[in-house]
Amino acid sequence: MFDTLLGRTNLYRKNGETWSFVASEDVRSDFQHIWRAGEKLLRENANRAVDVAEIYALWRQPPYGVKAGVLPVFALALLLSNKRSVAFYRDGVFQTGLGEIDVEVLARTPQHISARWMGEYRIERAEVWRSVTEVAREFSPERLNDSAESLEVARALVAAYDALPVWTERANGVSDNAKQVRRILKDARDPNKVIFDDIAALSGLRGETPARLLRDAMKELQGAYPDMLDRLRRSTLRELGSADASAETIESLRARSENIRGLCGDHRMESFIMRMSNFDDSDFAMESLASLSLNKPPSQWTDSDANRALVELAKMAREFVDLETLAHVNGGNDLRDSMAVAARVNGTAARARFNIAESERGEVDGLVKA
Repeated sequence: MFDTLLGRTNLYRKNGETWSFVASEDVRSDFQHIWRAGEKLLRENANRAVDVAEIYALWRQPPYGVKAGVLPVFALALLLSNKRSVAFYRDGVFQTGLGEIDVEVLARTPQHISARWMGEYRIERAEVWRSVTEVAREFSPERLNDSAESLEVARALVAAYDALPVWTERANGVSDNAKQVRRILKDARDPNKVIFDDIAALSGLRGETPARLLRDAMKELQGAYPDMLDRLRRSTLRELGSADASAETIESLRARSENIRGLCGDHRMESFIMRMSNFDDSDFAMESLASLSLNKPPSQWTDSDANRALVELAKMAREFVDLETLAHVNGGNDLRDSMAVAARVNGTAARARFNIAESERGEVDGLVKA
């Protein structure tokens, strides 16, 4: 049977030292019309995956009249002879190659195995291919050579996306471009569709090159979480009366925290003070503070949680400052003076409340003297 179906038809032959399935031009002449019809069906439908059942239906019709029993053998030979130009799918999911399970499915339920012609499609989209591969090299730690397959390139992009913090998946503050690229990579199942359909279509829609569109989106997505943490950091430090996160400021914050530890008796506030006593300006330290303010870990944060953390951290920072004015009640040093001014001008009441840090007293004394 092997010799009759594959050997004498020249569908499978020895080339040099290896055996392989061959393209239509090398098939025995009385089989070439069947082979070319199958390849034509794939080529003309390069915009979609063609079920093997469609190939069966074509070959059953006149003038081919291929019998049902040999259809799986010929269909498998057709796909393997064009494996460099065809992508394979099982139940719509991309497969890196055809395995034993796929052959079994192809024989029993051919509608579950499909193939998509990629040869000419890839040539037509050469610029898309080069651009996407270039960006994938830039954002992924995986090394990609010039001959990388679509699976490797798409996998590298998806790996770069998967490495992003979970919060980035839910962030609404990013641009529409970043949101659409995020959706493409999040839902990626077929590497060829990601590269040649989704990214190419989005690029055309926005009138930008694939490289620029993809690079801008990835940079924005990678920077979204650190930018959010930095916004929380700057706001919290400002409420604590610190203008920056210099080494001197960090050391001062730690000393101030130690001075009021155990003063208020509130567990949540004491946790904040303890974290500030070990604060080192890292993203991890900021995540720890924000998690305390939200009472949930970073993996569960939503987009709105970032704004809520901003407010909650500001409240705790202000309470921290207020406690510094009462450090003496627990035997500590008052590192800050709290003052209030009230006045009535032309019948209008005006009030102001502020704190003066110990480090600012020299400056205040100078102003008073002046």
